[in-house]
Amino acid sequence: MVRIEESNPGRRDGGYARLFNDPDIGALVSRVHATSIRAGTELEHIIRRESLTNGTAISDLDEFLANGSDGVFLADKSVIKASTRIRFPSAEPDYLVFVRDSARRECYVLELKDGDQFDTKKSSGEVNNLSAFSTNVGSTLPYSTTIRICSFNQDDRQAIVAGFKQTVDESMVWTGREFCALLGFDYDAILDERTADACDNRRFLVEQLLRIPELRSIAARELQG
Repeated sequence: MVRIEESNPGRRDGGYARLFNDPDIGALVSRVHATSIRAGTELEHIIRRESLTNGTAISDLDEFLANGSDGVFLADKSVIKASTRIRFPSAEPDYLVFVRDSARRECYVLELKDGDQFDTKKSSGEVNNLSAFSTNVGSTLPYSTTIRICSFNQDDRQAIVAGFKQTVDESMVWTGREFCALLGFDYDAILDERTADACDNRRFLVEQLLRIPELRSIAARELQG
């Protein structure tokens, strides 16, 4: 997991500072927010590592499409972007997941999320882009293409649907556990790894809060009853 103390100091003049009318509090909350974003990037690195470890990573998408073997394989955004066979004017999805055997050829156009709550405009835009990309890929490749939204930390499909403001239905979403099961990753081990620094983050947050005089005074009054 990522540590708050390893993130750059937050802005003292941003929206969080205005919210609390205190630059010290604003900078700390901003730093926490930046760490949350870094955690999403860390998840991408973990998925890449796991995919390389168990042999599901696609390093050259064009080569895979021409000569790939049966199984379940994962192409990340950088590999998709480098492909000369797949071209689409909009942004690439986070991943393409290929499932291939003697009976089927499926390609899942996947967006991976660390969270599960998004505003309506963003949800609609992402789903529309995924759908357009899926249609484009499906017209050029011998694969059945469908989109998937995966909220990695969510075990409830209905919660994912609600978080995407009903712009997807339950058949279009994966939980993190379902995603990992398909790719052969150990979901619980990844969760354990990602929470390894939680205690240090709590300690650092409390220490930094108590360094702010006004908050230290408020805490003292509350503890006195």
